[in-house]
Amino acid sequence: MALEIRVLVVEDDPTQRWLLLDFLENTEGLEPCGQAADGLTGLELARRGANVVFSYAGNTAAAEATRKELEALGVQTRAVQGSVADPAAVKTLIDTAVKELGSLDILVNNAGITRDNLAMMLKEEDFDAVIETNLKGAFLTMKAAARP
Repeated sequence: MALEIRVLVVEDDPTQRWLLLDFLENTEGLEPCGQAADGLTGLELARRGANVVFSYAGNTAAAEATRKELEALGVQTRAVQGSVADPAAVKTLIDTAVKELGSLDILVNNAGITRDNLAMMLKEEDFDAVIETNLKGAFLTMKAAARP
């Protein structure tokens, strides 16, 4: 039985793969996605018939490969380039899901970057980039998704 939902996957981070499980019915046998699509959480949902919109920050070739892999499963897929730290890019992402696929039913909000270093050696601009993506990005996408 295909799920009748649309999924928005935001710059996937494989460590956050379990977020969808609480939102789905009939999750028996649903496992987190592996590296088949760079850890894309929406892969398993696409296998079950969910349409997927996802964002990517910069690797167009990888995003296109992921889009093709998802579409090969028979679902509608959109890849939207942009940073979740940019309100205009987030608006475009949410608008794409709503306008092109009809609705936004699940937001997988797991964009994240790291700039690992000792605190005394961490550059302020690296710290700012992490906060912008990991914290502000989560806020902006939740806010935009709440008001599509």
